[in-house]
Amino acid sequence: MVQANHSEELNLIEEALFPTRRLRDRLAKIVRGMKKKATITVETERLLVITQSNRAVTSWCRDCNAEVSMIPIAEAAAVAGLSQRAVFRLVEGGQIHFVETTEGRALFCANSLLGQRDRTAGSATRP
Repeated sequence: MVQANHSEELNLIEEALFPTRRLRDRLAKIVRGMKKKATITVETERLLVITQSNRAVTSWCRDCNAEVSMIPIAEAAAVAGLSQRAVFRLVEGGQIHFVETTEGRALFCANSLLGQRDRTAGSATRP
């Protein structure tokens, strides 16, 4: 009975605020529209061109058993989408291939970097 009174009170208030049926129907439509939820998914893809780098060299990667582009640490971090420190950690773990030049510079295998980036992206999209 209390609920019936409450409902009647709401109807009276609604009729007072919106005296015409058209206004009440419009309000009901607006309220129904407010209950909808939207999900927005944004996918991005980045293309990084490293062939223009004057510091990239073509060299033999013994782990890939192929001739590949070898790139310095700054480009390697950008390709992998990681920090330079994280790239060195992956090298220590054997997940990224590298060579050391006679000048003591580390050059990283672009193939293994791209593979690492794909593995990282794949694990990030899994629920």
